[in-house]
Amino acid sequence: MLAVQVDTLTQENRTLAAQAHDLQALLGGRTQPAPGILASVLVRPPVAPYDVLIVDQGSDAQVALGATAFGPGGTPIGTVASVSKNSARITLYSNPGLQTDAWVGDSRVPVELIGAGSGGYTATLPKTAGVTAGQGVYVAGAGALPIGTIAKVNDDPSSPNVTLLFHPYLNPFSLTWVTIGS
Repeated sequence: MLAVQVDTLTQENRTLAAQAHDLQALLGGRTQPAPGILASVLVRPPVAPYDVLIVDQGSDAQVALGATAFGPGGTPIGTVASVSKNSARITLYSNPGLQTDAWVGDSRVPVELIGAGSGGYTATLPKTAGVTAGQGVYVAGAGALPIGTIAKVNDDPSSPNVTLLFHPYLNPFSLTWVTIGS
């Protein structure tokens, strides 16, 4: 009987430690409340449609349609697409075909990111933009908010443009908590 209780309490302790670790990654070491609404991810890919998150906060918690969702470190990940009383659906910026205004490279060249699915993006720029692999990708927010890096620059010699492929900072398959701003 005691062995079963010890095993149960050990598992509960592991669960709480994992939750504390996730929240520490999301919120940092701050003692004041995080800006926005803290929401637990109920469903994420591959259970939810790819590039969609379902979270446990909705209109009862003042979640608003069109609000920005942020992952750990304040990284913007998408917008609230629908809200019910106790949950919300977040469409990630990487949703296939979704267009998001952004900047790329060290000189912050304006670009339109096109969601490629599974957390990825693409964009097309003139070759003269001069961006290279490893440079940052930013979306609008309280300043230019980093969301990833340029993973590859595809250069077709017969085209005046290059196609950029990006590596996002966050993996949508592993998100457990988000904050939702206004």
